[in-house]
Formats: sequence, structure tokens, C-alpha cells
Amino acid sequence: MPAKKAKDNYETDIAINALRDMFDIYDTVSENKLAVCQARATIDENRQMILSNYTAAFMGNRQLTNDHTEEIFEIRRALLSGVEVTTEVEAEYVDAKMLRASLSHLEHRSRLNSSVLEVNDDLVQVNEMLIDINRKIMEINKGIMDFNNGEIKTNQSLLAGAKSPQKSTHSENRKLQKENAEKLTELKKLSSKNSSRIKKMRERSERNAAQSIKNKTSIRNRRKALEAVGEKIGKNRAAIRNVI
Repeated sequence: MPAKKAKDNYETDIAINALRDMFDIYDTVSENKLAVCQARATIDENRQMILSNYTAAFMGNRQLTNDHTEEIFEIRRALLSGVEVTTEVEAEYVDAKMLRASLSHLEHRSRLNSSVLEVNDDLVQVNEMLIDINRKIMEINKGIMDFNNGEIKTNQSLLAGAKSPQKSTHSENRKLQKENAEKLTELKKLSSKNSSRIKKMRERSERNAAQSIKNKTSIRNRRKALEAVGEKIGKNRAAIRNVI
């Protein structure tokens, strides 16, 4: 008489319901796995866009504005240096205005240094967070390896004939079915929680993407405005010849 397959031995309602629940959870877990991958893709895309905006704003627009600041100061110094004075009072006035221009320039630079330091502090924290994230990923990878090694041992044990169906009893089967039912309940809660987290994460990622796109547009518009400022500075530089 041919041996019955494992599925033919599920004769109790508990086992049948557990099998149905298992398939439902399998669908949810599979959907969550796909959604997690999609969320990661969106997160990575957002990060690349944020880094692009950072480079454009900090290395691009910021450098242009700093160059403008230096040119404006040089024009101011050239204008004051070219002023003709005939009295001591006039000379004191020009010297005071020259010093005031230098102090204004140094104050601006000092405050700017403080602002950049704040940004640097934030970037240090971001790097520390990324280091911590890498550590978590490494721990996750180790957990996967440990799980796989355990499953390999189980397969090897089954191949060796350990715990074969012929050695099972109704009592042991009921205990295993009860444990399976408890595990299914835990999995239902976990998969449901994950589904909720994925939904919220998707919403946050969409907001981040929208804000990053908005920032990119602002950076481009600012660059166009900087071009107009550069033209004004160029005209001022040309006009110095008529003053000095």
C-alpha cells in the first residue's frame, strides 16, 4: 500500500485552518517583501537626489555666492582707494570707511563659518547614523546566515531519517499543531504591523521626493538669479574705470 502524502494526514479542523491561514499570511508576507524592495528603491532614489541637491547647493551655488562676496569687497576697496582726499578729516573718513568695509566682510565670513560649522555637525551626525545603519545591515545579514545554517542542519537531519512520520504520535502532532497555530497568530500580527509600517514609509518617501524636487527647482532658480548678480558685479567693475 503506497504511503500517504503529508497533506493527506491533515484530517483535523485545526490543521486545515492552519494551512489556510498559512497561505493567507504567505501572500501578505510576499506582498510586504515586494513593497519593502520598492520602498528601498524609492529611498535610494531620494537619497541620490538629496545628495545631488547638496552638491549643487553647497559646491555650486554657495561657491558662486562666495565669489560674488569677494568681488563686491574688492570693488568696494578699489572705490575707496581711488577717492581723492585733500584734508586730514577726509582721509580719516576714507580710512574709517575702509576699515568698516573690512570689518563687515570679516563679520560676514565669521558668521558664515558658524553656519557652515552647524551644517558640518549635522553631516557628522548623518555619517554616524549611516555607520549605525551599516552595522544593523551586517547584523541582519548575520541573522540570515544563522537561519540558513539552522535550516541546513534540519534538512540534513531529515535526510538522515530523524523524526520520520512513522515515529510520530497523535499527542505529539496535537502539540505541534498547537505550536503552529500560536506561530500563525504571531505572524499575522507581525505581517499586519509590517504592512502598516510600509504604508507610512511610502507616504514619507513620497513627501521626501516632492520636497527634494521642489528644492532642486529652487536651486536652479537661485543659480539663474546668481547669474544676474554676476552681471551686475561685472557692470560695477567696468564702471570703476570711470570713477578712479
